[in-house]
Amino acid sequence: MNKGPEKKFRAGGCSASVFENSFATPSGVKSVKNVVLERTYKDKLGNFQASKSLSQHDIPKAILVLKQAYEYMVQNRAAAEPGLVQNQQQPLSQEPTS
Repeated sequence: MNKGPEKKFRAGGCSASVFENSFATPSGVKSVKNVVLERTYKDKLGNFQASKSLSQHDIPKAILVLKQAYEYMVQNRAAAEPGLVQNQQQPLSQEPTS
């Protein structure tokens, strides 16, 4: 069964989709989150196409959506694993405090 993304972040034609994959291990079922980065565009016929190739102008958008996906994954990991140390969960946009 193919599940859709758990969360999708967009900036212009760039998107980062967060997927959760579960698999069996000897110690039980484990879950991992992965991110798929893609750029969409319209072809000559006006149909939307997806690409993994980025132009120079796409790179800042890709960085933005990847950062958002990373922050989402870290924040949700902290919620799912209450034993994690809170100081390790600072969003990337904040400067570390001393």
